Amino acid sequence: SAWMYTSMAGAALYIVIQLMLLVFLFHQWTDKIEGKVNNGSKACCWYGVLTLCVTISVYSIFIFAIVAMYYFFALDERCTWNRWFIIVNAVACILVSIVALVRKGPKDWRLRLFHSSLVSLYVIFLTWTAIGSAPRKYQDPIYRGNSGWAGFGSNPYEVIGFKQPYYCGPNDDQDSWTDHFLPYVSVVVMFITVVSALVNTASPENCEAMAFPSCPLNG
Repeated sequence: SAWMYTSMAGAALYIVIQLMLLVFLFHQWTDKIEGKVNNGSKACCWYGVLTLCVTISVYSIFIFAIVAMYYFFALDERCTWNRWFIIVNAVACILVSIVALVRKGPKDWRLRLFHSSLVSLYVIFLTWTAIGSAPRKYQDPIYRGNSGWAGFGSNPYEVIGFKQPYYCGPNDDQDSWTDHFLPYVSVVVMFITVVSALVNTASPENCEAMAFPSCPLNG
């Protein structure tokens, strides 16, 4: 039990750190795009073509992932937990995107929406990973009332059997392609976050900010 809670805490900490690194990485991307526009590059090229096209593509994948998750893991009316888990995370991502779109800030609204789309896609990826790793086979018990009173704290019902099993996800006879695909995506995301953190730490500006003794000369 202690190891289980330790692993759960470690997994939660890993997700938080990875999300923070990805947010910083997406923030740097938007800063670079904004810098190119401020330095004379065409705004219609960077904002209109790159940012909007990528944002629309990411939100298309986001919508497809939600529909696919609902179809695979929450289509049965008895899969209540999966259904609410998908809905809550999807609504949270949509609200974050709306706030990023309507709020006033120093950055262009297209950059803010681009940033929120990438974060939303990562949240949906975590949602799919969590649901896909949960148990999928369920059997509701059949109860029968006990004859007589057995005292306080006793269960007035006894289990006499189980109903027909149902699956909240692909069953044992169905091969879910996500079971083989998502681990590779996790490795790619981890690789991107680690490399970006190392590159940013090794840059002259960040090196001088952290007062390392052997920083490369800037410029």
